[in-house]
Amino acid sequence: MRVLIHPGFHKTGTKSVQLALETLRPDLPKGIIVALQAELADLCDICREVSVSPEVPLDEVERLATERFALLGQAASLLIISAEDLAGALPGRRGITHYTRTPELMGALTRAAHTALNADVHLHFSTRGAEAWLISLWWQNLRSTRLTASADVYAQEMAEAAHLDRVVAAVRSAVPQATVSVTALEDCSAQPVLPILRAADLAHLAERLPPQHANARPDLGLEEVFLALNRSGLRDGFVRDTKTAILRKARRMTGT
Repeated sequence: MRVLIHPGFHKTGTKSVQLALETLRPDLPKGIIVALQAELADLCDICREVSVSPEVPLDEVERLATERFALLGQAASLLIISAEDLAGALPGRRGITHYTRTPELMGALTRAAHTALNADVHLHFSTRGAEAWLISLWWQNLRSTRLTASADVYAQEMAEAAHLDRVVAAVRSAVPQATVSVTALEDCSAQPVLPILRAADLAHLAERLPPQHANARPDLGLEEVFLALNRSGLRDGFVRDTKTAILRKARRMTGT
């Protein structure tokens, strides 16, 4: 029994990975089960809370993960999980500036997989070059919060969080009983799911997929518009609804 966990990182093509895995579900061989972010909502919630507050017990992650893995994997030979919030909260939210607790979270998930399924665990991370990642992170928080910092200022403030490879190295040290691998988004940008399919011995299924670019930033100059809205004196609800409406129309225009 194997468990393959793709726990992020955020803004490294994770939504594209999940869209591809969802598309491929009907074609997967018997015994291969896929679980995505939406299906692990409660586990993702507790992982985010652990990353935000030291008062939330890590044991709760392990307990809940054990329950979920036992249920999901009871008839599986391979359980594939892709959920970026398993690595913790998105940096830039709730005072989080780094994936500090990701190694501990990966340890809890690995122990849970062993307890529930006696499984061999493979943790696969996707990363991204610092400059592109910081811009994507800025855009994500710009459109979903009242962030008022410019891209340059934000990149300076969040520079430490962009060292994703250091987090992966820390996971390797903290969880020696798991296989840990990593692929940069730049090396598989046309099909971000390919490294996960290769790790699952399913690379041949990639030919059935169109290029995936889910949750891409529309190239329409919306950054300055959203920055102005965030810096305005308009009410939060109005700003949120306005950005949502603009983004929805922009994505219709660009097909993203």
